[in-house]
Amino acid sequence: MDYKRILPDKGDKASEEFAKDVAAMANSGGGVLVFGVAEHRGTGEAEKITPVSVNEHQQRRLRQLAASRVHPMVTNLQFVPLTETSDPSQGVLVMVVPASSDAPHTIGQQGRLGIPYRDGPETRWMSEAQLERAYRERFTRTDSHRNRLISAERQLRDRIDLDVSAWMTAVMIPQVPLPAVQPSLKRAEVSPLIEASIQRSSEILPVADTHRYTLLSELRNAALNPGVGLRRWVVEMLPHGEGLGNKTGWACVELCHDGAVTFAAACDPEKLLPCEGKHAVSTAMVESFVADVVALAETTVRQRSIQAPLLLRVDLLRGDEKPLVAVATRRFSRGLQAGEMRPVAGSRTLSDFIPIETELPVLADVDSLKTISRDLVLDVLHQFRVSELRLFS
Repeated sequence: MDYKRILPDKGDKASEEFAKDVAAMANSGGGVLVFGVAEHRGTGEAEKITPVSVNEHQQRRLRQLAASRVHPMVTNLQFVPLTETSDPSQGVLVMVVPASSDAPHTIGQQGRLGIPYRDGPETRWMSEAQLERAYRERFTRTDSHRNRLISAERQLRDRIDLDVSAWMTAVMIPQVPLPAVQPSLKRAEVSPLIEASIQRSSEILPVADTHRYTLLSELRNAALNPGVGLRRWVVEMLPHGEGLGNKTGWACVELCHDGAVTFAAACDPEKLLPCEGKHAVSTAMVESFVADVVALAETTVRQRSIQAPLLLRVDLLRGDEKPLVAVATRRFSRGLQAGEMRPVAGSRTLSDFIPIETELPVLADVDSLKTISRDLVLDVLHQFRVSELRLFS
């Protein structure tokens, strides 16, 4: 923790000192900057309150200052204003700098570069050996994140029925797992989370379009009575007319207690897409699925107070070696194709789909979510040599 009597002004020296504090804390497991408190020289202890402006404008200014001066950017900076009842615009502004998996963070401009870190109450500069170790640890974290995604996908693969059709799957895990002291998701919280995700998905991609698959909406009733899994709640829709079985035959969502989320939907469970010897993948289904995935991720982050970006892996899974073919469909029933279908002109069949791995921000507005969704859709469809989107404009 570091006390600051005043907020940094717009001068280069104050801005550089602020960036140095942010980068050093992010490089050293996180920390807290407290603006509006003078510290005692020599001991570093809090001495007296010196109120500062705590309004939204100042918080945005500090975020922008950190973003422009620290590289890579430190995400998820949190602000807690502590105000006086007599003047709510003045008080103490607490800024929480999280531990960063992107460390080491550098500061500097115009050819000057430095990598600070915290050593107790002191801020020091990394030596070459320390910098080498910091980068090695970053690469190790990256490998660990990817292994967590693959492990979660493998568990999801065991749940779904790959004999039914090809499946679109998404695995999302917090970059930093939820603290052990945070309460687990309760059964009664599952349905509201799914309902809020459905609403968010309709904002990202309106359901008025007749080509829109309503994948999450089909799980609305199942969410009222979720099943239990290993430290998770399972919301699944079984094939029509079947009782409870070992495999999910149509769609499922898993909400894990550690903040991870998985989502899977069968591409053609009722064999309505007649592509003999191939697995048909509707382009509209891809667009709808991705919109649901992004909505589910954003809603989970918001409702579960996740303080780190989500790592995402989108894949197309099969139980055989049949190639994948992109198809365009005209009209749908219950999220499934019920009319004319044809392969997309100029597209290619796909023997090996390359999983899409990316990072989703902690919080974003609807326009940003639309952009994220559109980019993900293109990452999928470009592998089929398809560039035209049917639902995202």
